[in-house]
Amino acid sequence: MEIDEEWTTGRKYFNMDEHEAWKKAQQAWRESAQACAATA
Repeated sequence: MEIDEEWTTGRKYFNMDEHEAWKKAQQAWRESAQACAATA
């Protein structure tokens, strides 16, 4: 049985929304860096 960590401990240790935003920012940075490298 799966139990939500925040529900059992009262704390949330990892915010997936923040993680997804970070991943999108990293991907955008990589794409812009590749575009700059391709034009140089």
